[in-house]
Amino acid sequence: MPLSVTLAKISLALLAGAGLWSTLKLGSDDGLFNHISNAAANGTISGTDVSLRTHWTNVKSFDGMISGMISFFWPILDGQMPELSLLTFSFIGKMLGGRQ
Repeated sequence: MPLSVTLAKISLALLAGAGLWSTLKLGSDDGLFNHISNAAANGTISGTDVSLRTHWTNVKSFDGMISGMISFFWPILDGQMPELSLLTFSFIGKMLGGRQ
């Protein structure tokens, strides 16, 4: 195997590790994971009195992940923060349109 291919594989593995570490580090430092776990523990969607559905499938870990994602993305979808909703529409439009 040529040296450039080996170097590329090592670089990719290091970058993947750095990306995973920074995602987990930033998520714990800014309170993202605490927010998600608190929303799931309270059983309500953040910022509302609406109860959060916690049973989607019969797989507990998968249900927790889905409930956490709903809690995280809810402010974007319900219009609490219009600037986030507008930015989301822009991203979706670019993704569907195939333009950068």
